Amino acid sequence: MRKYLINAESYQEILEAEKATKSKKVSKKLSILLTRFGGKTISETAKQMNCSESRVKRTVAEYMQLSLIHISEPTRLGMI
Repeated sequence: MRKYLINAESYQEILEAEKATKSKKVSKKLSILLTRFGGKTISETAKQMNCSESRVKRTVAEYMQLSLIHISEPTRLGMI
């Protein structure tokens, strides 16, 4: 049984946010979420997105704990 599940509304919100973003980093995170919540396993998602399994796990956990708004904002190093 999968630990994290989302409803169709949340999936659609992630899809719209991915289409609207201009940041490559944010787009990658949202693509990871779309792939994972689209029914792929962690290892399948990592292979398809060309990243590590721990990256997939961290991105999903970040989404579940902090929400889409937090993930959709690009981070800038050196800024508070």
